[in-house]
Amino acid sequence: MGFFKNINKLPFGAKTAITEGGVKLLGKEFFSKKDHFILHNRFVLYFIFLLSLVDLFYLMNEQDWFSITVFFIVGTIIFFFDKNMLVVLFVALTFTNAIKYGTDIQKNNDNFSVCG
Repeated sequence: MGFFKNINKLPFGAKTAITEGGVKLLGKEFFSKKDHFILHNRFVLYFIFLLSLVDLFYLMNEQDWFSITVFFIVGTIIFFFDKNMLVVLFVALTFTNAIKYGTDIQKNNDNFSVCG
């Protein structure tokens, strides 16, 4: 592990060091274990929450109760594994839209024919 403690030169001449907390490059620490700023950013959480709320209102307006049910079931299951609400909302939103629009694409491809 002594080899990886201090790597002084990269091919392009930048100085770097691998520490216990992460990777230091040009005096600034990147990829730190304690610094997950995206996962704990309040504004990103608000944005994902607003996006989820708009998507749920859209699904209610379309009366797509299956997708709303999938959203809440996936959100509940993910909440058992991870208490970070940003992750819960993002995974539930992504999975719900993948199911909804994935089945729409599959339905549209069944009617598709190549003329020739």
